[in-house]
This record gives sequence, C-alpha cells and structure tokens, in this order.
Amino acid sequence: MKEKKDCKIVQDLLPNYIEKLTNNVTSNFVKDHLQQCEECSKIYENMKKNLELETEKPSTKEINFFKKYRNKLRVLKIVLLIIVVIVGIDVTRKFVIISELSSKAETYLNSANYHKISLYWDAQSESYSKVEVFCKDDKIKNIIKDVSKDGTITYIMYGKNKEYDKQNIEIYDTNMYIEGNGEKKAILNTKNQIMNRPESIQDAENWWQILIGAIPASVESANYNSQKCYYIKNFGSLLKGVDTGMYVSKDTGLIIGVGYGATKGKVESGTQDYFYEFGTVRDEDFTEPDISEYKIVENLNE
Repeated sequence: MKEKKDCKIVQDLLPNYIEKLTNNVTSNFVKDHLQQCEECSKIYENMKKNLELETEKPSTKEINFFKKYRNKLRVLKIVLLIIVVIVGIDVTRKFVIISELSSKAETYLNSANYHKISLYWDAQSESYSKVEVFCKDDKIKNIIKDVSKDGTITYIMYGKNKEYDKQNIEIYDTNMYIEGNGEKKAILNTKNQIMNRPESIQDAENWWQILIGAIPASVESANYNSQKCYYIKNFGSLLKGVDTGMYVSKDTGLIIGVGYGATKGKVESGTQDYFYEFGTVRDEDFTEPDISEYKIVENLNE
C-alpha cells in the first residue's frame, strides 16, 4: 500500500519534477522512486515527451512565422529594388532625351538669321493671335496680329541697335505701327524689349536642373504637324503646371507646339504652334511703311 501511495505522490510531482521546480529533497525522493518503480518510470517518460512536444510547438510556430516574415521581407526588398531600378532607368532615359534636345537647340538659338511664326488659339475666348518675327544680326521686325470677335488689330514693331539691360535682356530702338478699327497709328523712337528667340527646352541652366526637371516629367514619341517629335509634359523647370504639354522636334530640339489644358492629342483650352526658317531673312524685310499714312501718337490709348 505504501508503494501505491508513493506512486500517487510521485505521479503528482512529476510535472514539477520535469520542469525542475521541486526542491532537492523532493527531487531525490522522486528520482529514487523512478529507479525502483517501472510503472512510474514509464509514466515519467511519456509525460516528459508530451511536455517537450508542447514546448517545441510554439517554438516551431515562431520559427515558421519568422521564416515567412523573412521571406516576405526578402520579396519586398526585391520588389522595391526592381521599382527603384525601373524608376532610375526611366529618369535616366528622360534626362538623356532632354539633354540631347537641349544640345540640338543650341545651334538654332545662336542663329543670327531666322524667321519665326507663332500661332495661338484660345478656345475659351475664341481668339486667335499670329506673331511673326524676322531677325537678322542686330535688326528685328515683330508682327503681331490679334483676331477676336471685336475685330482685327495688327502691331508691327521694327527694332535696331540692339543693346542689353542689367538683366541681360535685349532692348531695341523701336518704331511701332498699329492698324485696326479703321485707324493707323505710329509710336516712334522708343526703347522696347522684343521677344524673339526660338522656343526650346533650355530653361534649365545645367545638367542638375535638367535631372530634377526630368523626374516628374513624361516623355513620349509623337508626331505633330507632320514632324517627328517628343511630347513632354510636366518638365519641372520649364512649363509649370500639370495641364501644359509641349511637342519638341527630334531634329532641331525646338518646341513646335504647346497645348494648354492638354493631354497627348487633346487640348482643352488652347494651342500654340511654332514654325521656323533659318538663313532666309533679307535686309528688304525691314523696310518700314510710309509714315505719312499713320497718325503719330505717344501711346496706344491716343
């Protein structure tokens, strides 16, 4: 009976014994009993195995969790790396294209003889403007024709003796002739800035500005006015705002079209087209009209 009683006591102590929670006296008692009792020894072995399995299960789950987490993290890193590479390739492509266009435009921007035509259509006001520039050495002629519902007004400016102000802006000695509403007026001997340069994407001063401008930009091949070009939108350092896109000639690097409120092939509010000729302007193009046909005034309001 004593042995049976000891068995019950030992079996109750086994969990703590396995976990090494019993004191030395109790541990020695259990140990001695297990050496002598085959039945309790088997119970001990089974109980020990079960406890070990139960202990291992959470560890296995944790290991599996961390394995899955590590695998997911590895996949995420790979995906991020792929995205970075793709973005890097795209930005590099846009930077190279815009840089090449800027280099091509350089030759034409430095030209001393060119004829430029700019056509602007405002869809909202249904107005039309044509700006024609003749430039040869230090002489320039600028013809502006504004057509609206109220009629047509033409401004013709003749400039010579080009100078530069403190901001390095071109200033000319100017005679202006205005025709419209049945009147002819002339404003003589004034100094004016006359916008005359070919249009290009050379608003950026160095490669770093081109790179920064290229990051938000989109650059696609396109055809515009029967010319092969790039459609460039959101180039940060030039055309501000997401609603403006430009068509740039692949051959010259010059802007040949601008769409306002535009997506590729669709314009919401207006367009501006540019046409160029180089080396065709003659001295005869700067012959001023007969002043006797015009009323000389001090300003446009007279």
